[in-house]
Amino acid sequence: MPHATEPLLAPPSRARYQAHRLMETELLDSVPACDAEDNLRDLARINRLFGGFRILRSQLRKVSSSLSGTRILDVAAGSTLTARWLQRALPDADVISTDLRQDLLGLGSGPRVAADALSLPFASGSVPIVISTLFLHHLPEEALGVALREMLRVSSQGVVAVDLLRHPLAFHFLRQSRPLFRWHPMTVGDGQRSVQAAFTAPEMRALLGREGLPQAQVRVHHPWFRLSVTIPKNGR
Repeated sequence: MPHATEPLLAPPSRARYQAHRLMETELLDSVPACDAEDNLRDLARINRLFGGFRILRSQLRKVSSSLSGTRILDVAAGSTLTARWLQRALPDADVISTDLRQDLLGLGSGPRVAADALSLPFASGSVPIVISTLFLHHLPEEALGVALREMLRVSSQGVVAVDLLRHPLAFHFLRQSRPLFRWHPMTVGDGQRSVQAAFTAPEMRALLGREGLPQAQVRVHHPWFRLSVTIPKNGR
């Protein structure tokens, strides 16, 4: 199959940062999996170099005192990049990856289930910990609330979601650092779309309050411009 060329270079329709949340379709959501591989490798580098995986591990400790042998469900896992990192960091953990796109899951490894994050095919309380990374900003507010409640339903110990923080420095970072890190053009364009669609901490706290999730903990992680949502169960 021929790989896409020019469409991957398309910049966001607004090259300037907007103070308010603005959602635009990301190329990763629609291109064939074969055209997304360079972008997915960039995302793994970004998580490894700029705090994403480190933050995830620290937040996992807030919902479980022992991660040894724990079963973890990764929602909207794409090509299972996070699951592969978790298997290296926690060799005896059992990580299951889910995504709506079977073709992206096909690029990965380990247990994989094609599933909609808004209706997970798992029994209530059947998985100790449910996680997501770089997923929340893809959803309108109403759907985000549904997804978090569904993740909470499936978990027995808690939910951890790590996402981007909307901020002008984060918006410009990938474009300005491209000469150094040689990011794929799709990574830069989708990166700006992602930051523009992300939440600030006050916005996320307000949303969680409206969704009836007062136990949720929202944290900002500097200097990485990440935002985490941790929802423990059982009073942790």
